[in-house]
Amino acid sequence: MTSISSPSKKYPASVMCRKILCSAFEAAPFPEKKRQLFAEKHAYATIRTIKRHLEESYQLIGLETRTETGRRDLIFAGQDGHKRISEVKSGHQITEADKIQAALYWEPGYDEVVVSTRFEDLLLPPTFICKVRVAARLAMELLITQPEVAATKFTPHPAACSYCANKKCAFSVAETYVRR
Repeated sequence: MTSISSPSKKYPASVMCRKILCSAFEAAPFPEKKRQLFAEKHAYATIRTIKRHLEESYQLIGLETRTETGRRDLIFAGQDGHKRISEVKSGHQITEADKIQAALYWEPGYDEVVVSTRFEDLLLPPTFICKVRVAARLAMELLITQPEVAATKFTPHPAACSYCANKKCAFSVAETYVRR
């Protein structure tokens, strides 16, 4: 996989994954009540993910590691020394935004990226990771060079609209964080 410089210094991966889908995306606030429930579900999914990987002879080498673009949930090393990033999701199903967010955490030195729920681990193909990183670079270029165009380029997508608080957009449905 070729190295692409970090696609986003301004937005965390959790926001950038939706900015790639719709440059006008504005993150809705996350209510405190839902934050606690999310934390509980995420912790449970994390434990299940670690258990699954340990059963497959992986070694846990990183937990909630900070990066320029957010936080990598888990990092594992395989028996052959390859490194795997696992982006843990609390939901039952893996969405397009989940895959995009996970791909944004890849950088040289890591061999694999998976999106994990409490039920499964989805290995992202290197071609998908490269496409996402190119899309992120193009999205950042638009956000930086033409912010007024980016702010009004409404591209409806279920993975973005459900979490968007952009009042100027006719497709936005969330005033606060809504999980659909």
